[in-house]
Amino acid sequence: MTCDRAVPPHVRSGITGADVGTDGPHEGRQLLMRRPALNDLPPLPLLPTGHTLRPAVAADAAGIADVLASAFGPEWTVDRVRGALLDAPDVETTFVVAVDGRPVATASARLLPARYPGSGYLHWVGAHPSHRGRGLGASVTLAVLRRFRAIGCRDAVLETDPPRLPAIRLYLGLGFRPEPLDPAQKRVWQVVLDGIAAVRPAGGDAVL
Repeated sequence: MTCDRAVPPHVRSGITGADVGTDGPHEGRQLLMRRPALNDLPPLPLLPTGHTLRPAVAADAAGIADVLASAFGPEWTVDRVRGALLDAPDVETTFVVAVDGRPVATASARLLPARYPGSGYLHWVGAHPSHRGRGLGASVTLAVLRRFRAIGCRDAVLETDPPRLPAIRLYLGLGFRPEPLDPAQKRVWQVVLDGIAAVRPAGGDAVL
């Protein structure tokens, strides 16, 4: 599978708008970020003892649903995880960090060549509240970015919501940069960046 793999139109038409975004609810217009290169990725961070980073398998559906429901809402059911992530034709790989075999953080590598040709699309990043603050969001995000590099993507994009300041702080730290689409988004980005600058966590990412 390569970065410019196209999803057949008859399959793509079945993908719902609710599953287009990256890491949160999709009310209104989201903000676009891009990591302009993938040849300078930092190494994967060391995981806490007992944590394992790996590609997801079918048996992880319930655990991923638990992670995403805790982060984003109860609409994340096992059926939705299967349809939107594990069995989705445009999701190349879903990664998890697992403890005792059960996912506690997740992110997916999605390909949308019609919208973002040559780019990988970082999709649905989340960590369970009981495991936040351990750098797991960075681990699954970097796993996705390394996968994009392996399949020949030239860069990576994501979409997120303005209130998600801790997640945006994480993405900035991993080399993503704002890509405002118009003057209105430039103003939104300025507010977001001012908010991030005003609240510096004492250590690590407070959410992921």
